[in-house]
Amino acid sequence: MEHQITLYTTTSCPHCATARTYLKDAGYPFEEKNVKDDLDARYELISKRILGVPTFFIDDEIVVGFNRRKLEKLLT
Repeated sequence: MEHQITLYTTTSCPHCATARTYLKDAGYPFEEKNVKDDLDARYELISKRILGVPTFFIDDEIVVGFNRRKLEKLLT
């Protein structure tokens, strides 16, 4: 089953780089939105009261922070 994944990041966040690498290495297609450069993406997170990155939107679930165990549970 293919999941709809959006990853919210910033360029200076080391955990965002880890999250990006994780998704790429696992072969999951995803859309990345940089909240520093993309005001619409920033407002999407703020409207949901999310102030941290990386944040994953996976189908109807939201994961704030790089939590490998939770991601693997949602993606498998």
